[in-house]
This record gives sequence, C-alpha cells and structure tokens, in this order.
Amino acid sequence: MTDLSAEPNPPLRAACRDGKPTLIYAQDLSLTEVNAERAARYPQIQNFYADVPCTDPSVWFVRLMFTGCCPEGVAVHKTIRTDEFLELMFIYSRLSERKRNLENTECEGGCAGFLTPVVCVDGKPIVELANN
Repeated sequence: MTDLSAEPNPPLRAACRDGKPTLIYAQDLSLTEVNAERAARYPQIQNFYADVPCTDPSVWFVRLMFTGCCPEGVAVHKTIRTDEFLELMFIYSRLSERKRNLENTECEGGCAGFLTPVVCVDGKPIVELANN
C-alpha cells in the first residue's frame, strides 16, 4: 500500500460527538461514507481551476493525488487558491487510502514512473504520468 504518512491529514469537517465538538477525518469513515465523500469531492478537484486559463505553464506545479493504487498527476496554480486546492487533494488522497484499507486492496505497482511538467493545451493545464 502507498504510505501517505508524510502527507498532511486535514479534517473533513467538524461534528458533535457525545455533546462535544470533534473533527472528522477520513480514517473515521465507513466504506459507504468514504465512497460518498470521494464521489462528491472528485468533481470539485477536477473543476477547481476550470475558470483559470493556462497560458504560462511556469505558474503551475505538479502534485500527486492518490485515486487508487496509482497516483494521478494534478496541476496546481502557484498563486491562486493554492492552499485550498492542496487541502482538497490531501483529503481525497486520504479518502482513497481509507478505501484501499477498508477493501483490503493490495497494490502491486505497475504505476507510471515519473511526472511530465505542466503544459498548456487549449488553455488547460495538462500533466501526464509517463513510464520510464
């Protein structure tokens, strides 16, 4: 399994338990809850920068987001709502990790070896994972 221990683990939301405020994290959720959260959050990530045109690839950088066993390369703008977007990505990666753990999914490699730099195609930032 992929080790996300070095990645931040932001809470999903605040809630009340036993009359006390508490934070809910991905590792607190059942498989049904994880699947619902992932279904709601993935489109948010895909559309987060929909209104930000890519005309200069140097203002973007690449981060990995885990969606299953293999990561997905995602373009992140260096100055526009960067922290907010990264938090969404970290949460999604944690939800994916929780899903793999609950389903006892064995990841055996076979993922692409390296990320390509961001390129602008038709005004959209594009990142690809390539094999060695």
